[in-house]
Amino acid sequence: MKVSIIIPIYNVEPYIERCLQSVVSQTYPYFECILIDDCGNDRSMPFAEQFIQNYSGEIHFRILRHENNCGLSSARNTGMKAANGDYIYFMDSDDAITPDCIETLLNIANKYPDADYIQGNIVTGSEQLMEGDIDPNVPEYVNDRHQLENIILCKSHRTAWNRLLRRSFLLSHKLFFPVGFVMEDHYWNYFVAKYAHAVAFTHQSTYYYYNNPGSIVNSRTKQHFIRNYSSYMTITDVITTDLIKRNDVLPCHRQYIGETIVFCMINLVRLNSLPHWLKFWKFACGHVFRLKSKLTWHHLLFFICMMPPFCLMTDIKGWRWRLRKYLVAKL
Repeated sequence: MKVSIIIPIYNVEPYIERCLQSVVSQTYPYFECILIDDCGNDRSMPFAEQFIQNYSGEIHFRILRHENNCGLSSARNTGMKAANGDYIYFMDSDDAITPDCIETLLNIANKYPDADYIQGNIVTGSEQLMEGDIDPNVPEYVNDRHQLENIILCKSHRTAWNRLLRRSFLLSHKLFFPVGFVMEDHYWNYFVAKYAHAVAFTHQSTYYYYNNPGSIVNSRTKQHFIRNYSSYMTITDVITTDLIKRNDVLPCHRQYIGETIVFCMINLVRLNSLPHWLKFWKFACGHVFRLKSKLTWHHLLFFICMMPPFCLMTDIKGWRWRLRKYLVAKL
């Protein structure tokens, strides 16, 4: 089976060599690697080009270039459309993969040939690495739709990377990334869960997800917080509207909406702006009950937590964890 690794590149000069070195160190080297030049302003691409020139092996490298900076979603979409592989593997250019990553995921793909994608776990145990294990109770293979949506939305990673995705699955359901706002993985993951019929998981760690100070996730600018919470509100609106049309709302859907609203609150606390909070409260109160659920104490407590002074505690790690576990998970 052919695999296409897609790596968007934008201002990752300190990390690009680490990323590409992990690619060429694979125990299964028979794949193509597509680099998307998204027009950064550092030396990421010259470093990548030099690395490829010095490489001699079975991996086929291709570089696709945007005329101007289009963002992560557009870069991934470009790679997806150009890929030749039966499977697509998205990777961020400031991260790395374990030497047996592709081989491990392909072995599971061979074991479950009807799986729409195979997802690996994250390497943990270092201060440099971000946490985020798959729930230990997730089975290796799932093809029950309700169980599958619950796992994809609430018990596994919500990121595009570290999944070996069948290209025909992505294209047949037009699972492209939304262009124009950030947090695209959260949006994309919902629709992957909607259309997936069978998925395989491995608890073996295959991906190094690094906590890089200069990454988009760690940006602390006012503009960043506004884009984040606005994107999460857009995502909430799109998913809620889609669920109403589907008319099969599950508890995991309400939890996913609740999680998205919590992410809104985290960015609003950091933004510290009353006008933006007023906009959020009006929006949130109008969306949670669009899903036709009965009023419960969990709903009322959740609304109370969205109001001062409790909302100001959302950025506290312990408080956020309790909010998500004891309220959001029971909406």
